[in-house]
Amino acid sequence: MPDDVRRWLEHLERIERKRGDLSREHLATAITTMTALQLGGSMSEIEALLRGDLEGLDENQTPPTIEKATTDMESMTRAWVSLNDEFLSVPPPEECVPIRNQYDQVLRETGAMILDIVQAVDNASTDREGALQALLSMKGKSEERIGRPAERTDQGVAQICDKYETRKWFSISRDFGGGGLLKSLGM
Repeated sequence: MPDDVRRWLEHLERIERKRGDLSREHLATAITTMTALQLGGSMSEIEALLRGDLEGLDENQTPPTIEKATTDMESMTRAWVSLNDEFLSVPPPEECVPIRNQYDQVLRETGAMILDIVQAVDNASTDREGALQALLSMKGKSEERIGRPAERTDQGVAQICDKYETRKWFSISRDFGGGGLLKSLGM
């Protein structure tokens, strides 16, 4: 395998690892918020329970209203834009351009879909019905938006490796949510 092709594929591997890390981090934020909403408590009360700090909780008080989630959407958006910029900062060798083009879609759509999920979950504190409708409208779309392009990207990597009789050493994941991004939220 030519050095430039190997270097670019190693770059793709690093970005893919970061995509997985960022996906898991942001989905964990959505799951935490959704858990708070399902339990009917505020995030601070749930954190107190997890710490074992029961003194601050008054069992006779009326159920607290759900506080607006403090998710920093700007920070999350910047993280996805930054990752995409990092990916595009290394131009691919000519034979890797189709892989780059496919993966660019995978990366952009992963970030967009996760941000949509996080936003819908955050909005559930003030508009549960609207949030549920937003989440349901996304159901089944991750395969089309992310899964198939990821599979084509992975096949492209395999073809390049086969061409140079090199064992393929990494894979492009179709999904980080376990059977669809919304499945990680129990939907």
